[in-house]
Amino acid sequence: MIKKTITTLCTVLLLTGVSAAQSATLTLDSVLSATRQNYPTLSEGDLTRATGKALREALWYAYIPQLSLEGRAHHQSDVTSVEMKVRETPEGEQPSPMDEMLGNMLKKIEMPTIPKFQYDAYAQVSQLLWDGGRIAAGTRQVDANTSVQLAQQQQEVEQVVEGVQELYFGLLMLDAQTRAQQVMIDELSRQEQRVSNALRNGVATQNDYDEVKLEMISARQTMETLHESRAAVLSALSIYMGRELDEGTTAALPATPLVEEDSAVTAPTGELRFAPKKSTHTLLDARGDLAKAEYSSALAKGMPTIALFARGGYGRPGLNMLNPDPQSYFMYGATFSWNLGELYSLGKHKQVRDHTLRLLELKRDAFELTTRAKVVEQQKEVRQYRRLVDRDKEILDLRKRISDRAEVQAEAGTITTTERLQKLSAYTIAQQTYEAHRIQLLRALYRVKTTLGE
Repeated sequence: MIKKTITTLCTVLLLTGVSAAQSATLTLDSVLSATRQNYPTLSEGDLTRATGKALREALWYAYIPQLSLEGRAHHQSDVTSVEMKVRETPEGEQPSPMDEMLGNMLKKIEMPTIPKFQYDAYAQVSQLLWDGGRIAAGTRQVDANTSVQLAQQQQEVEQVVEGVQELYFGLLMLDAQTRAQQVMIDELSRQEQRVSNALRNGVATQNDYDEVKLEMISARQTMETLHESRAAVLSALSIYMGRELDEGTTAALPATPLVEEDSAVTAPTGELRFAPKKSTHTLLDARGDLAKAEYSSALAKGMPTIALFARGGYGRPGLNMLNPDPQSYFMYGATFSWNLGELYSLGKHKQVRDHTLRLLELKRDAFELTTRAKVVEQQKEVRQYRRLVDRDKEILDLRKRISDRAEVQAEAGTITTTERLQKLSAYTIAQQTYEAHRIQLLRALYRVKTTLGE
C-alpha cells in the first residue's frame, strides 16, 4: 500500500510540480501533520461524508408528496353486456297484460354498448403517512456504512503515518552518523596535515602518510553513502509531506514520550478495551452498527405502510362502466399495504446479525491479543536500548579519554600513527553507537506509543 502510494504521489508531483525547495528544521509532529493533510485519504473522507449526507437526504424524500402520471390504451376481446327480455309465453296461451306492458317498455330501452377499444390516463398524488420505519432504518444503515468507510480510511492513514515515522527516525539516524563521520574526517584531515609536515621533516615515513590517506578515502566513501541514503529518505518524506525538502533540511530530536513500560501487562481486561484509540476498534464498532442497521431494515420491510392518495383522470369508459363516452373522473382515499412475506426471513436476518456481532468480537479479541504481544515485545526493546545507552555513555567517556591521550602520545612520538588512528576510530565508532542507540530508544518508545494509538 505504501509503495503504491509513493508511486502515485511521485506521478502527481512530476505532473503538477511542488513548492520551491526550502531548507528547514523538521519536527516529528510537523512531518506527521503534513502527511495527514497531504495524504489523499483526507479528501476521501470529505467525499465519503458528503456522499452519506446525500444518501440520507434522498431517503427522506419519500415523505414528500409523490406525483405520478400513467396512461394506457388497449383492445379487449369481450366487454360487459346486459340482456333484458320478458318471460316467454307458453305455446297456446295469450300473454298477460303485464308481460305485454313490460315487452313494450323493453323495446323502448336502448342499452349502451361498451367499446372494446378502451383508454385511460390519470395523474395521482400520494402522501406517505407511515412507512413502517423503513426510512429511519435506512438512515442508520447509511450512517453505519459511512462510519465503516471512514474507519477504513483512518486505518490506512495510521499505516502511512507509522511508515513516515520510521522514515523520520531513519533520517535522525543518518544525521547522527553523518555528524560523527564528519568529526572523524576533520580529525583525519588534521592528522594528514600533521603527518605530511612530519614526512617533509623526515620524522614520519611514507607508510604513515599512506595509512592516514587510506583512512581518509574510506571515511569519505562512507560519507558519500550516508549522503545518498539521506537524499533517498528526504525524497520519500517530500512525497508524503507534499513539499520538496532540499539537502539542507535537518530533523530535530523529538521529545521523549511518556509511555508506561508495563501497560501491556497490567492493562485491565473484560469490558475495558486495550489500545482503545486505535482505528481498529472504531472499524469493528462501525461494522457492528452496520449489522444492527441491516437487521432493522429487514424488520422495517415487514411492517405495513399507510398513505393518502388523490387521482384525477380521463378515459373511455370512465368510472361509469355503462357510459361508453369518454369522460373525466377523480377519486381520493387512503391505501394500506402489508407484505407479510417479508416476515418469513426475519429470523434468518436475526441470526446473521447475531453471528456477525459475535464474529466482530472475536476479531476484537484477536486484535487485542496480537497488540498486547506486540507492545510487550516493543517494551522489551525499550528496556534493552535503555541499558545499551547507559553502557554506551560509559564506553564513550572512556574512549574519549583514551583518544585524547593517544593524540598527545602521537605528537610526542611514543605511539605510531596507526595506533593513533585505531584509537580515533574506536572513539568515533563509540560515538556513533551511542547516538544510534539514543535514537533507537526514542524510536522504540514511539513505536509503543503508535501501537497503543496514543
